[in-house]
Amino acid sequence: MTDLIRFSNSTLGTFEECPTCFWHEINRKVKRPRGIFPSLPGGVDRVLKVYFDQHMSAGTLPPEMAGLEGATPYPDRAALEGWRNWRNLVIDVDGIAQLSGALDELIVWPDGLHSPYDYKTRGAPPKEGASEDYYGTQLDIYHLLIEQGCKLKCNGDGYLGYYWPSDVTGHGDFKFSTAVVKLGTDPARAVKLVHDAVDCLKLQKPPDPEIVVGKKGPEIKCEYCRFLNGRAKNTN
Repeated sequence: MTDLIRFSNSTLGTFEECPTCFWHEINRKVKRPRGIFPSLPGGVDRVLKVYFDQHMSAGTLPPEMAGLEGATPYPDRAALEGWRNWRNLVIDVDGIAQLSGALDELIVWPDGLHSPYDYKTRGAPPKEGASEDYYGTQLDIYHLLIEQGCKLKCNGDGYLGYYWPSDVTGHGDFKFSTAVVKLGTDPARAVKLVHDAVDCLKLQKPPDPEIVVGKKGPEIKCEYCRFLNGRAKNTN
């Protein structure tokens, strides 16, 4: 198992966005430039974990989850704390790759089935339909990890808890609004994605960048590949 390629939601996200960049990142160890990474989402995430733990340890759900009628917190908080570290939640996918991830929260339903719950910080309310595009794969991966890594059965639903700033009060205190979005999850999609990613890496050369129709006609979809292509043309 240690010799297998390890994938995460992040690396598979790169594959979905641009197989060309993915091939270079894994096969040639050339990663996309990350740029300046904001620390605010990490700070909010840290505070949210404490906030959730206070509720969950008391056996209650935060008020913003009131719409999840019948749901209760996963009772083994020590086990969940371990699954919050990607190093502890790793599975073998069909003997071709490893898949790792880190859970935010796990909820239990009256029938004993489970659902992943992940919190997201945004600058504005989520747009309708955008959750599937941005986070559908992540929840599919969590479903697979929970069933194979945590050995718990899922019910085919995943939840995203959104938090975004909506006001400033008092002495500069920010007020956050919240929304919970439910998505269907399918571990088979995650398995297929892993297989497709491995097939991409087996190619002798990187796949050609995807071409889309832009404002000025056909152009390379990936902005990183577009930059490199433009630079190469100017150099030549």
